[in-house]
Parts: sequence; C-alpha cells; structure tokens
Amino acid sequence: MGRVTVIAIIAAVLFPIAARSSLIAHDDAVFGAHAITVDTSSGLEWLDLTTSLNLSFSDVTAQMVPGGSFYGFRYATNSEISALWLDAGVSNQTGVQDAVNAAGIALLQGLIGITAPAANGDTSQAISGSGVFSSPTPPHTFYPHDIPWLNAPGAADINCCGWSDSDHSPTVGSWLVRGEAPTPVPEPATLALFGIALAGLGFCLGKRSQITPPYGHRQASWRQK
Repeated sequence: MGRVTVIAIIAAVLFPIAARSSLIAHDDAVFGAHAITVDTSSGLEWLDLTTSLNLSFSDVTAQMVPGGSFYGFRYATNSEISALWLDAGVSNQTGVQDAVNAAGIALLQGLIGITAPAANGDTSQAISGSGVFSSPTPPHTFYPHDIPWLNAPGAADINCCGWSDSDHSPTVGSWLVRGEAPTPVPEPATLALFGIALAGLGFCLGKRSQITPPYGHRQASWRQK
C-alpha cells in the first residue's frame, strides 16, 4: 500500500462525504398529520409554516411556554434555514430565479406548506430568529428578524426583509424548529478505521526511510552550501 493510498484513506475517514439527507413528514400531537418535517441530516424537526400564519414574533414566543401551542419549539436561525434548503437541493439562495432550485422548492413547499398561493408562483415565507439590516451600507436600520422565502418555481432568498417583533401578515408564518443540531462524534468503527489508517501510514513511511532516494547525497550537499 503506497503512502498516497494511505493518505487517501485517512482523508476519507477524517472528511467523509456527507450522507445524503432525507426530509420526512411526521404527524404532530398538537398540529396534526404531516405537520412536522424531520431533516435526517441535522436531526431537526420543522413545523409547517402555515401553523403560524398572521402571528407576530411576540405572539409566537408567548406560546412557547409550558402549556402553550408552540411549547418545545424555537425560532430557527438563517444558517439553520439555509442548511435545510441545501439538504432539499435549493443551492442558489440569492433571490433570483434559478432552475437548479425548482425540484428542491417543490419538495419543501410540499412539506412545510405554502403561505402565499399565487398564479404566477406560490411563496413560502416566514419569520426567522436572525436579524437583518435594511441595506448593506449606511444609512441602514437593523431589524430583529428576517423573512427568508421560497418562490416557485426556482427563487429562494435567505436574506430578505426586515421585520419587527410585532409585525405580522396573513401570508407570513414562522420558521419554527424543534431540537438542536448535534455535534458530530466519531463512531467506534470510524475510530478503528482511523487507527488502521495511521498504522498503515507509519508502516509505509518506515519502509520509505530504508530506501535512499535518487541523488539523495547530491541534494544533501547542495543544501549545505
């Protein structure tokens, strides 16, 4: 086994290709059938956007206490929303129509709901837990919430519009999530493979050190000059 091969094995162990994620609809005891979308990549549970239509940030957070409708949920950050979109195949998140997003947006809208149906393209838009500036350059105003949106067939904007705690609309829901994204921990099998890879690299390096490379002495004398 060559050193390059061993290094490739180590890279595969340390930096594995991400497993293909799945988005699965689940029922919820409070909100009913298919109200939850589980992202198997992150382990997060996403609540259907239509369950919070026309409710402000303040309205929703008031129901996050024990006994409240949204108890156990929290507002998702833009980075978590972006990761969900990526897992669905929505890679262009700049707000422009892009055919590469079409299948992913159709998948997401079928799972998390449509908040603003329209003949020229259904929209799913909701309040996030991340703030946004009204413009990238001064003078600008900072708003405590953003409104990431998806628009069929292929537009998605992860950084859109400023929203206050009290703003609400019948076409805007909330990006609510349950759970925390886990920190990756190496499994025993992964650690075993890593150990084998290190042992193989050590063996190859040991074998290589017993061989005098071509022109080795010439290189050594050149370095001494």
